[in-house]
Amino acid sequence: MSETIDKSNLWRVVITSKDQHFARRLADHAREAIEGIEVIVLAASDAGSIVDLEPDAVICDESLGFISKLLQYEGVAVVATGPAGRRGWIARAVGMGAHACLPAGPMGIAVMPMVMAEAVARLELKHMASIDELANVNESLAEQVKMLETLASSDPLTGLANRRALQESLGRTIAETQRYGEDLTCLMIDLDGFKPVNDALGHARGDRILEAVADVLKMVTRESDLIARYGGDEFVVVMPRTDAVTAELVAERIIETFHQHETVRNAHEELTDDLMRRVHRDGRRVPCSMSIGMASLRGMKPEEERTSDGVLMNADRALAVAKEGGGGCVAHEREKAPVIVRSIMPTKTREAA
Repeated sequence: MSETIDKSNLWRVVITSKDQHFARRLADHAREAIEGIEVIVLAASDAGSIVDLEPDAVICDESLGFISKLLQYEGVAVVATGPAGRRGWIARAVGMGAHACLPAGPMGIAVMPMVMAEAVARLELKHMASIDELANVNESLAEQVKMLETLASSDPLTGLANRRALQESLGRTIAETQRYGEDLTCLMIDLDGFKPVNDALGHARGDRILEAVADVLKMVTRESDLIARYGGDEFVVVMPRTDAVTAELVAERIIETFHQHETVRNAHEELTDDLMRRVHRDGRRVPCSMSIGMASLRGMKPEEERTSDGVLMNADRALAVAKEGGGGCVAHEREKAPVIVRSIMPTKTREAA
C-alpha cells in the first residue's frame, strides 16, 4: 500500500490500540476533522509492523512499549494514549519521548486534532538546536500534561469535578476526616422538572441552567468543599468538617439561591401554562427546582462502611425521599431512615389554571 500513496499530498497516520472501538472512533474523527489525511488502524497484535507503513504520525497505547522504538525514525510524530481515569501513564510516555499525549475515550477523541498539531509542532522544533527553543518545547509539553489531567478529571460543560475525580477525592477526604475525628456531610442534588423544561426551551437553555447550578454551588460553598457534576442533572457537594445541622442551612441556601438566579428566573418566565401543568409539584407549579439528599459520617449506622460508596449511597437514598416530597425539599439520611428536614419553594409560583 505504501508504494501507491503519494506522500507529498497525503499525510499518513497509523493508530494502534488495545481498544479497537476507541481506535476506530478516533480514526473516523481524524478523517472528518483533518483534510488530506490517510488513517490506518492496526490491531495491537500487529503494532510491530507500524514502521513498514511509513507513517508521518503514530497514535499508540503507552502500554504497548513501542514509543522508544518509533522515536528512532526520523520525522515521525508520536502521540501516546492511555486511560483517562488512571494516573502515571502520561509521565511514563513523556519520559520515553512522546511528542504529545491523548486520553482514551470521548474527551480524547474531541481534542485529538489539537493534540496532533501539538505533536507535529514539537517534532519540528526537536530538530532546532537552540537551548531556549528546547526549553519552550518542554514548557509547552508540561502545560499539555496539566491540561490533559484537567480534562480527565473535570466536566466539560460546567468545569466542575467529574464523577471519577469525586470518587478519588471523597475517599481521601473521608480517611482524613476520620483520622482527626471530625464530621463530613455530603449533599446529593437533583433538579426537579428539568427534563420537560429542557425539552420545551431547548438543550442550549438546559445547558445554561446546568451552568447556573454550578455558579450557585460555587457561590454558596467554601473553597475547601468539593463540588462535582455526578451525571446529567445530578450534582454532589462534599463538605469536610461540617455537621448535619450546618449542612441543612447550606442546602436551604443553595435551593433559594438557585430559584433567584437570573438564568432560572428567565427560564421560568418563558414557560407556557401548558408546560407548567406538566411539571407542577403538589399543586404548586414549580417549573424547575432542586431536591437535596444529605448524608453525614456521624449519621451513618454503626454497621455501615464509612467509604465514598457508602456515603454516596446514603445521600442518594435521602435524595429519593426528598424527591418524593414534591420538589424543593431537603432530606437527611439518619440512623433509622431518611426524613425530610426542610421544604423550600420559590417565593413566586404560578397558580393552577
